[in-house]
Amino acid sequence: MTSDTSATEVALTAPAGPARWTVAVLRTARPRQWPKNLLVFAAPLAGASLGRRDGLIYALAAAAAFGFASVAVYFVNDVADAERDRRHPRKRHRPVASGELPKQHAIVLGVVCALVGLAAGVTTFDASIGGLGGCPYAPGAAGNLATEDVVNMLHRMGVETGIDLPKLVEAGEVAQELIGRKLAGKFLQAALGERDRAQARRRAVPAS
Repeated sequence: MTSDTSATEVALTAPAGPARWTVAVLRTARPRQWPKNLLVFAAPLAGASLGRRDGLIYALAAAAAFGFASVAVYFVNDVADAERDRRHPRKRHRPVASGELPKQHAIVLGVVCALVGLAAGVTTFDASIGGLGGCPYAPGAAGNLATEDVVNMLHRMGVETGIDLPKLVEAGEVAQELIGRKLAGKFLQAALGERDRAQARRRAVPAS
């Protein structure tokens, strides 16, 4: 560390202990947003089934499923927004942006939460091509979960989605051309990069 090292650089490289890491995970999971998932109890209450044992169990399972699915999005979004958040006077203190929670850890935790939500019965995940767009409930959000990242994860798990992944990549490429910048989707950029490298290798081969 030198006298020219900034506080941000120090924060990004300082290893977090177990207690600090746990706090960073909880902060990223947005506990203050969890009460919104209690809305799943509205239907059982209206149907007078909450008093039954199975009604309560189903409502609790639904609340947990929605909770894990939403937390997965928080982890992934904070990774996608990290560079932008570091330039924001308040958001730069978020765990991923400040380095308290490494990006790799956030991605893994996001996938685990998505898997738990999937196992609990969630069959629909809110996503967009390349992670485009924002969220009406989160002003300033830079994007969403990338559709191709979710589909790639599910296909690798053996979950059939009925979605053509190469077609998603083509759609992402068109979207990039229309908006004039690279999109945040990790699988999209990896697939396009691999395609470009393959084309470069073919051009480098001399014609016989």
